[in-house]
Amino acid sequence: MALKRYREAVEYYGKAAELAPEFSFAQANQAVALYATGDKNGAARKMRALLRRYPEFDDMRAALVASLWAQGLVDKAET
Repeated sequence: MALKRYREAVEYYGKAAELAPEFSFAQANQAVALYATGDKNGAARKMRALLRRYPEFDDMRAALVASLWAQGLVDKAET
C-alpha cells in the first residue's frame, strides 16, 4: 500500500541529490515525486535538466513523455 508521502519524498530525494549530485536516480525520483504532488511544471523542468545531462536516460525520457501526454501536450510529447 502506498503511503502517498510525496512532499516528503521530494524533500528527501532533494537532500540525496545534494549529497551525491552525480547519482541521477535521486534526481529522477524527485522529479517523479514532484509530478505526484501536482507540480507538473517543476517535474518537467527537472526531467528536462536530467535529459540534458544524461541524454541516454531512457526511463526519464519515458517519464517526461508520459507526463506531457497526460497533460494533453501531445505535440511536445512527440518531439
